[in-house]
Amino acid sequence: MSETRLTGLEEAIAHLTAELEDMSSVVRAQEKEISRLRRHVDLLLAQAAAADQDGSATFSDAPPPHY
Repeated sequence: MSETRLTGLEEAIAHLTAELEDMSSVVRAQEKEISRLRRHVDLLLAQAAAADQDGSATFSDAPPPHY
């Protein structure tokens, strides 16, 4: 294999390695955000269930009074 071709392949591998590291960090950040959002949804569901059980929830399909 020629030196020029070998250098080109090494550059391509270095570029792909850098891209892979960038994408991996994005995936890690997205995993953290998804976990945070799941915890938030779980909290909201628990709050809605508690409000429904104690009767303090006022869910209605009726239009607001100003209609």
